[in-house]
Amino acid sequence: LDALPFSSSSSTHAGFSGPPMVVAKTHHPPPDQAPGIPHMIPEECSAENNSITVAWAPHHTSCVSGFTLELDDGSNGAFREVYTGEETVCTIDGLHFNSIYKARVRAYNSTGNSSFCEPLCLQTAE
Repeated sequence: LDALPFSSSSSTHAGFSGPPMVVAKTHHPPPDQAPGIPHMIPEECSAENNSITVAWAPHHTSCVSGFTLELDDGSNGAFREVYTGEETVCTIDGLHFNSIYKARVRAYNSTGNSSFCEPLCLQTAE
């Protein structure tokens, strides 16, 4: 895969504006099964200029250590990992203008990975 010209950051991104986000961090005893599929929160996702912000929540009964966010290339190409960690909000900068990006997320713990959620589409500005 060729490197895509963008960067990502968690909810502490300096360019992120808007109300503070509550970040859910789930800590439980070691899990006996992989987590359930997380879900996107469309009303908290946005696109501005050549950046998108993606927000999601863990499956309500899952023991989660973290999340992996993937984004396609804006041209219906392959998905690429853009974030891995405990946060539930991520802003991706440096995307192509006037492009529709698909984002998907999965959860993980010491037992394994969930499946990816259904992709969410976000369009950057023209």
